[in-house]
Parts: sequence; structure tokens; C-alpha cells
Amino acid sequence: MASTRTPSPEWLDRRISYRELDARAARLASHLRAWGADRNSLISIVLPRSPARIIAVLGVLRAGSACLPVDVLLFRTPRGVNSERYRVTVEFV
Repeated sequence: MASTRTPSPEWLDRRISYRELDARAARLASHLRAWGADRNSLISIVLPRSPARIIAVLGVLRAGSACLPVDVLLFRTPRGVNSERYRVTVEFV
């Protein structure tokens, strides 16, 4: 009898295992803490809906910080982002 398993997250044709998701989120959390993120930090995430966004949200929460996912289309401006206002800035391209 086959066991019932929760399907892995997938985006388009890319599938990611829960083990890989956990490892990537832990690695991001470690980097964020090294860059000064803590429980008083609010980190916005500007990524399209994808496994990378899920990893980013989990990594921020795992670092103990607050997370603010922002829609990519709402965040784009002609002049870009004024990063001088933010203590921790992380960009994924």
C-alpha cells in the first residue's frame, strides 16, 4: 500500500523538494542574521510568485524578522528603489 504524501511545491516545470526548500530557507536565514536582521527588522520581499519567493518568506521568518511580501508590479518605479532608507537590502535577480 503506497503512502499518501503531500506533493512537492512546483512552479511551471520546476519542482523543489521540502528538504531543498528547508535547506535554502535556513541558508538565507543565516545570511540575513549575519547582515544584521533580527526580531526588530522588517524585510520586504519583491519577487514574483515562485519557489524563490517561498524560500525568501521562510528564510526571513526563520531569521526571526517580519516579512512583507510586495507585488513586483506595484513596487517598480521609474527611478528604482531608494535603498538608503533601509538597513538591510537583499536583491535576488
